[in-house]
Amino acid sequence: MIRLSTTTLESYRLWRDQDWMPEAELLATFRGEFVPTPAVLAGQAFGAALERPDRYRVPGGYRIPTPRRSTRSTRPSSRRRSR
Repeated sequence: MIRLSTTTLESYRLWRDQDWMPEAELLATFRGEFVPTPAVLAGQAFGAALERPDRYRVPGGYRIPTPRRSTRSTRPSSRRRSR
């Protein structure tokens, strides 16, 4: 038996029915890999500034940290497989 998240299953359905994402991205989703979009990187930078405002404070406001973007980052897979 394989357990998978409903979002993974929904990603497959959208890919199959609507060509929602390239096949390579779908396969990366199955493997638990995550490729951040510019919006995700901006959100991570904003979150970092909220967590440590003194670190990012500059005269007149805040300097948002520039995320280090790699071509591919991974996150631990939340899927568990039962045998």
